[in-house]
Amino acid sequence: MYLNEFKSLILSLRSDKRIIREFGRIYFYISGGVIENTKDYGNEKDDDNYRLGNYFLDRTQAKKVIDSKEWKVLWEKVRAGEIGND
Repeated sequence: MYLNEFKSLILSLRSDKRIIREFGRIYFYISGGVIENTKDYGNEKDDDNYRLGNYFLDRTQAKKVIDSKEWKVLWEKVRAGEIGND
């Protein structure tokens, strides 16, 4: 399942797995291969990003994930139909 692979990838590449969440703070997340930022309002989208591990306190952390070999391999598998065809 695509979501599980994405979650595993994000968590395995993070150096600090215990991000302190602060509502009202700007955080960064990866969406469609692009780094986005938003304020944490504590809504469902923010909760999902946090639980998934797609929640970074600065752009540099998210960039490390996108630049990683594991990220590139994951997306090659998605494009080849090996992941996400459930």
